[in-house]
Amino acid sequence: MKKQKILGAMSALILGVLGVLSHTEAMQRSPEEREDHVEDRLQHVVVLADVEMLSASYFENYHGPLSVTFAPGSRLREIKVHTFAGSDLYSIVIPASVQILEKDCFAGCSSTFSVTFAPGSQLREIGADTFAGSFLRSIVIPASVEGLGEGCFANCRSLARVDFEDSSQLRTIGKNAFYLAICLQSIVIPTNLETLGIDCFQRCRRLSIVSFKGNHSLREIGEGAFCYSDLWSITLPASVAVLKQHCFSNCTHLSSVTFEDGSQFRTIGWHAFCCSRLQHVEIPASVVVLGNSCFAKCSSLVSVIFAKDSRLVRVGACAFSDCSALDILAIPESVQELGGSCFEGCSSLFSVVFEGDSHLARIEAFSFGDCSALETITIPASVQVLGERCFRNCLALRSVFFAEDSQIVRIRENVFDRSPLVQDLCLPDRGERYSAARLNQGWTRDTPPA
Repeated sequence: MKKQKILGAMSALILGVLGVLSHTEAMQRSPEEREDHVEDRLQHVVVLADVEMLSASYFENYHGPLSVTFAPGSRLREIKVHTFAGSDLYSIVIPASVQILEKDCFAGCSSTFSVTFAPGSQLREIGADTFAGSFLRSIVIPASVEGLGEGCFANCRSLARVDFEDSSQLRTIGKNAFYLAICLQSIVIPTNLETLGIDCFQRCRRLSIVSFKGNHSLREIGEGAFCYSDLWSITLPASVAVLKQHCFSNCTHLSSVTFEDGSQFRTIGWHAFCCSRLQHVEIPASVVVLGNSCFAKCSSLVSVIFAKDSRLVRVGACAFSDCSALDILAIPESVQELGGSCFEGCSSLFSVVFEGDSHLARIEAFSFGDCSALETITIPASVQVLGERCFRNCLALRSVFFAEDSQIVRIRENVFDRSPLVQDLCLPDRGERYSAARLNQGWTRDTPPA
């Protein structure tokens, strides 16, 4: 009986156009007959207050103008999968009693339409792909919503405005939530949000303003979250601990990144910022790891400053490769490893200083390769290994010094390959000086080259 009431009520409430149909008459029709009947004549639906669920796929692919309203005191709790998918719905006011919008329930609605949530909405979740591919232009998301499902607004190419009610309880924006929402220009992220999912705003090509409201709870910005967006600047909340890979990659207008005071960042993921207009960045003291290629190809990057008392341990492979405008660099004493090619192709880099009592143990292969402006460098006493070709093609490099009490034990092959100006070096604990050509054969403390 309950199923009959839920399904039959829809036909029973077609007023003015079809007349009033009984539950029995509605249910006697086959699904195909009901679909034909609706497509032929339905324009406006008023749903009775005692209906608790709108059935799956009931108006799916309905073609013709469709408006849905609900009687006062509606007890509707769920709108099921595909209920209005692919239809020509142009307006609906969702009752306050609704708690769940299921997967695809408004996906692909082919007309420009409006969705309004009644005051006092109890909606908890907007499901996966709920509005995906629809022509929705704007939406105000109720304060009660805790999660936006995967792809819920993906490919909504007319969506220009998204607002969150005050006191929003939103905790998660899911994977691909706003993927390819190409008309979205700005968004304010609610205070209680904890996670921005993978690719959640990727390819929002007009998204130029992202701001974070109040004292924020955001902990993680997911992989590719803002990749290919139109951001010009961004200030990241102190609460964020992790920037995943590619999160701001290919934001071609992004010129300014600011980390709030008291930042808790620990990891900046690989390819996080591959932004050709980024000019300055200050890495917070809390950062422990700079991922591979995290600032690679930031060709306008002039200044990289590490905050006082930096706890940085590892600079990943290619972290700053091809940052051709970077000219001066001070590496914190906490750094223990410079990954392969980490500064390769920094063609304007002429000054590298290792701060304080450096803990650096390894300078990996190609780390300073193609740093054609670098003239001199002092290797910290803590360094034990120079990787293969780590100073390759440093055309201006003349002087390489090893700090007093150097712990160097191995210099790998071709360390000064194609660096023709390097003068003879005096290695620690050896009275003899070595030419660059001899050191290019490889060297160990126990067995120096012949």
